[in-house]
Amino acid sequence: MKLERIREKLKALIDARGISMRALSLRAGLPHNAVANIMNRNDRVNYGNLEKVLEVLGMPLAEFWESPDHAAKPSLSPPPGTYLSNPLSTSIPVPDCGTVAAGAFRLSDPASTQHFYAGTRGDEGSFVLTVSGNSMMPDYQDGEVIFLRRENIHLITLPEGVKVGVPYHHVKHLDNKDCVVLMKDEGSTFKRLKIDKGADNTYLLTLLPVNPEHKKTVIQPDHDVWIQGVCYKSVRRR
Repeated sequence: MKLERIREKLKALIDARGISMRALSLRAGLPHNAVANIMNRNDRVNYGNLEKVLEVLGMPLAEFWESPDHAAKPSLSPPPGTYLSNPLSTSIPVPDCGTVAAGAFRLSDPASTQHFYAGTRGDEGSFVLTVSGNSMMPDYQDGEVIFLRRENIHLITLPEGVKVGVPYHHVKHLDNKDCVVLMKDEGSTFKRLKIDKGADNTYLLTLLPVNPEHKKTVIQPDHDVWIQGVCYKSVRRR
């Protein structure tokens, strides 16, 4: 099955399900741009990743695949232009730190919580939150569980005339990532980070809700904020 045909069928499935490529990547447990890369950039397809994506879309690989004789069953070995990903790891408990809503919330300490969610070995050191509300729709639905890698970047209060306390190269990897951010005296929030680079090491940090009905927050130079976690995958509760 040629790459062009894989992309054509995959796009039809995504359009029919009404899901964004970013949300689909996260629910498949893949990097947020994985599906976009399959559709637009990669010159070959990760056979294991394709199967994960199709599982989220509710389409078995055997039903999706078209062999040269049009039989709906792929070969047991990866087809040409594909390769296998690592197998799933053994399940481990991941700290469950509660619920994240549209407004500010208090993030529980992952080291002291007594609640856990089942993850894989690749989730070790992470924590989970359950989305409540519609501020991040359509990428995150109400009740969706998000997995976050812990971060500890503190943008401290700065003296007058100083625009940036943490250099741009320390935060640029967070651009366009969905993060839990703690703002002093306001609590934590779950938003998409937009980092616009200025002169030298200066930059403008904006917290964006995916849902345009909710307001964005521009972080001012004298704000005291912590980047607490970066979302790398999500799971829809059945």
